[in-house]
Amino acid sequence: MIMTRKEILSMYKVQDGLIRDPGKFELEPIYTPYYWDKMADGMETETLDFPINEDETKSVDIFEVTAEDLAEFPELDGVAYIALEYSDQGFVQASELSVDDLNKLRLESEKEWQEYHEGEDFEDEKDGEEE
Repeated sequence: MIMTRKEILSMYKVQDGLIRDPGKFELEPIYTPYYWDKMADGMETETLDFPINEDETKSVDIFEVTAEDLAEFPELDGVAYIALEYSDQGFVQASELSVDDLNKLRLESEKEWQEYHEGEDFEDEKDGEEE
């Protein structure tokens, strides 16, 4: 079940719209646990992956801000998307995105994958030359 604003306010100390309790949502907007729950339920609009190395990627989950979201969090009026990122230390970071911001993020992901794969081609060529 997705947390409501009321539930978040009962669980966390919120000041100036930010969660003040220590933990994974510390200093994040009040709506961050809501989108965390939506992610846990598989409700993200899309996921963008960024290569880190051969065995690891960084994922950014994207959520379109819906009328239901706005009813719970009116401060999201004018925001098209929320992006959730996760650190290795367990922190969750929410970012507000416009349509243009999301398109730039998509292009950035594509570019990083292209650069990553170009590096693989170069390594494959080097490996072939050594044999």
